[in-house]
This record gives sequence, structure tokens and C-alpha cells, in this order.
Amino acid sequence: MTDKVPFFNLKDGNTIPAIGIGTNRLTQPQKTVEIAIDIGYRLIDGAFLYKNEVEVGAGIRNKIKDGIVERKDMFIISKLWRTMHNPEDVRPAIESTLKNLGLKYVDVYLMHMPLAAKKAKNEYEEINLEEADIPIEDTWKAMGNLVKLGYTKSIGVSNFNSKQLARIINKENYFPVINEVEVNPYFSQKLLLEYCKSTGIQVIAYAPFYSPENPLADIDVPLLVTRPTITKLAEKHKKTPGQIILRYLYQIDCVPIPKSNSIQHLKDNIDIFGSWNGLDSNDMHEINKLNSGKRSFRFDASRHYKEYPFDEKF
Repeated sequence: MTDKVPFFNLKDGNTIPAIGIGTNRLTQPQKTVEIAIDIGYRLIDGAFLYKNEVEVGAGIRNKIKDGIVERKDMFIISKLWRTMHNPEDVRPAIESTLKNLGLKYVDVYLMHMPLAAKKAKNEYEEINLEEADIPIEDTWKAMGNLVKLGYTKSIGVSNFNSKQLARIINKENYFPVINEVEVNPYFSQKLLLEYCKSTGIQVIAYAPFYSPENPLADIDVPLLVTRPTITKLAEKHKKTPGQIILRYLYQIDCVPIPKSNSIQHLKDNIDIFGSWNGLDSNDMHEINKLNSGKRSFRFDASRHYKEYPFDEKF
């Protein structure tokens, strides 16, 4: 299936596969990554915060060792956590990630959030973090040094709004080629997507199916895959509801990174290209009607931070 997966061009000259897998909260990360690579996935989205870099890296290295893929064919993402935004901590952070992964470099290293926090006793602390006064511009400058060192081919961000993106574009001559944010039919991010496209930033869409299991999500929202709009289109195109959603995201120029512990779902999720012509304009219009403007990941515990990104319109 690999030859069916198209690529998007990044502004720095690199390319990214048009679909990948997310690795957060996988029950068997090494096994899942190995199966995904066998199926044809080449984009693996990870992060320090996910606590599974060792397992994810082992899965990648095993498939390289087996001759299934070469390292140059893989596109590996990791992320700088909020407690490591101090410029002097950025290099040690990626060095730790590379050691965990067992790799010499990642393809893109992202600032996980614009919300700088002080170090905590638990290095994986996510909620109870104290704000740190570290400008995102200072962290971004340190991120650029990682490219010079060869630790990453590209750098980018995650969960940034348009105003925050504008502050780092062209700073130190390193461009944020990616902004990884929540995008799905319930939260289509039209204005942010338009801004990113106008500036040459590629959007990666996490939570492509919405995430009702997230404690902060609206629990009364019906599952996207059960909505009549989606199920009728699935019947029309002889595809699964999940494939309709992922194809929608691809057609609005996003790179979806669905996660799954199911082999069948992994197979289905990547099978949205090939001979299928995709969704027509009427299909896209109907899916756009599902947009509620509500995100499933709000990070309410950090709403008091001065860099909290989600109070802006986009």
C-alpha cells in the first residue's frame, strides 16, 4: 500500500507522507508500530510525553533491521515537552528522545505546546504544572540549533494559534514547517488552516475522529463515525465511516494521524487513496455542516497561562 500514499511538500524542501499513525496511549506500542510499518505506514507521530519512545523506537529499528524499510523512508516525529522550554534544556531533551528511540535523528521535532512550564518532580507531569516565564521565541531559537546539529531535519510546533505562529515565522531563519493541531469534522479549524496554507505551514491533524474518551471532551457529542452524514457517505462510496473522515481531512490538505490498536483499523485507515476518486464537493459540503467549533482537547488546566492558545479565534 505504500505506493498509494501521496506526500505533501514541506516549505524547507522535505516531504511528509499524507497519513501516519499516532502513538499516544497505544496498548502495545512496539507491536503496533511494527504492524503499521508492515501495512505501509511510514509516518510515526510520537512525543516524550507519551512515555513509550523506547518501545516505538524498537519497533522502527526492528523493521529497518528486517529490511522492510530503510531509515530514509521513514518519517519520525517527536516533541519537546513544556517543562523543557528553557533554551539550555532543548538540546538535552532531543538527545534523550534520540537515545530512547535508538535513532540518530528525527524528521521533525515539534514544540508540543506554547505553554512553558517549570520542571516538576514527575518529568511526565501533564496537568499540575507551574507556568514558566520563557518566551516562545527563545525556545524556537534553540530549536533551530537542533537542525544545525543534525538531530532533526525540520522543526515545527503543535497547538499554536495564528498569532503565536506569526511570532516565530522566519525567526533565526528556521521556518515552522508543521503545526500539529486538532482537526476533525466537529472542529474543522477553517481559519487556522487557511492561515497555515497562506504561510506555507503544513497542518497535521490529531484527534481526526474527535476524542470523546478525553476527560475534557463534550461527552454528549455523538461519535463521528455514527453520524448519519458520515454513514451515508460511507455507504455511497463503499468505504468505512473512518475512511470517509480521513479522506475528508486529506482533501482539506491535512495529514491525519489516527491511532488504533486494531490491525483491521490500521489497514482501513491507510486505504483512502489508490483508485478511489475521493469525496466530491457536495460530500465535502455536507461534512462541513458537522462543524460545531468545539474541540475535544482544551487543556483547561492551563487556561490561566499567558500563552494559552485557544482563546484566540484561530
